[in-house]
Amino acid sequence: MTQHASEPTTAAGGYDLRPPLAVWPCGQDPHTPPAIDLTRRLITGLSARGQAAVFLGHGDGGPLAQAVQSGRRAYGIEIEPDRVTAAEQRVIDHLADEDRRRAVHRCGDARSAATLLEDMCGRAALVVAWLPEPGRIPRTARVASGHLGRLNGATYSDALGDVVRAAARLLRPGGHVALVCGGTRQDGGHPDRVTACAHHAHAAGLVYLQHIIALTDPVETYVDGDEAAGVPGAGGLGPAHARAAASVINPTHDDVVLLHKPAEVADAEVVR
Repeated sequence: MTQHASEPTTAAGGYDLRPPLAVWPCGQDPHTPPAIDLTRRLITGLSARGQAAVFLGHGDGGPLAQAVQSGRRAYGIEIEPDRVTAAEQRVIDHLADEDRRRAVHRCGDARSAATLLEDMCGRAALVVAWLPEPGRIPRTARVASGHLGRLNGATYSDALGDVVRAAARLLRPGGHVALVCGGTRQDGGHPDRVTACAHHAHAAGLVYLQHIIALTDPVETYVDGDEAAGVPGAGGLGPAHARAAASVINPTHDDVVLLHKPAEVADAEVVR
């Protein structure tokens, strides 16, 4: 099979040469929301036209429409009924009649994706899963009881493992999983999602390829005459440093964990 441009380059021994850390400048165009830019990069960079892409927790269906419009077949799982309804409307509004059949989605828990999309097991070139912050949703909120955002601690980590295993089952050998960890807060009170993703990926027989920093705000340059206003000196710290300090508490990026299913690993080995 001809390797398309986005596939990882490998050395003679089969080792992936993809850099372990990458920065994707999403959110730089004021007319394109960063989430749309990130999804576009994942779809076009990690799958080819005619291939299948699966989206777990796709929200209002934007990723489904993006995938179909770029020539892919789209499959999705969303746990919130209101968002499933919104996704159905988005597919109607943004896709031509003949293209709508290439967008299939179900209302359900991402942890059960391999069961809900049983026909897709071992066939998807790309699986993207959006992982909410643990404990982000209060128990009094009116959301589905199985929503990952309700969980915390070991319960959340176990649920995340179920999502990773479901993604591994859906993936074809040689395919990729992208786990999007948005809105990460540095408060130390919740499980580290990136570390948990790497752990569960290894257990599922997937290879941790890359940690992507997907920017969600424009990169700004502060200049005062010939000197950058943010460079510390006799006058102390400048406004750029204040923004950088604030970004530790209110991050301006999403963490994306990129995984790969080796071609030599059979599904029977992945599903343990």
